[in-house]
Amino acid sequence: MKKTEKLVVGTWRITGMEVWDADYFDMEVQAHITVRDDLTGEFQFGLVQGDIDVRVADIGGVARVEFSWSGADENDPMSGRGWMDVTGDQAQGRIFIHLGDDSAFTAVRQDGEVTALRAILQHGEDQLAQGKIKQVAEVVKRQRRMK
Repeated sequence: MKKTEKLVVGTWRITGMEVWDADYFDMEVQAHITVRDDLTGEFQFGLVQGDIDVRVADIGGVARVEFSWSGADENDPMSGRGWMDVTGDQAQGRIFIHLGDDSAFTAVRQDGEVTALRAILQHGEDQLAQGKIKQVAEVVKRQRRMK
């Protein structure tokens, strides 16, 4: 497996979509895109789910994932394509439904969320020891605004 391919393997939590809000995209499961070692994978947002076939390229130091997909929306067969640019634990891209809608999206590496939360909690423990504790929710909100 090439170095660029290793950068994109994993589960990416979709955190925002241009066309659909979180009430829709997280309706059944947490919206996600998963890329496996063999460069196949899956995604789901709302009632749209599919299997993906991935190609990876290095575009100016950014890992570019391009994929085709086939799946369903509420059991109606669908297909399409998409792309995702990966920088560290952050990603942004666009998904297209053949002859239908398309939407930009943002995502974070699922493991990246865990790492960020651990850092927040560690920072909170340090502040607690110093008597300067802040609510974790405030820290999380600030982190989300920085993305």
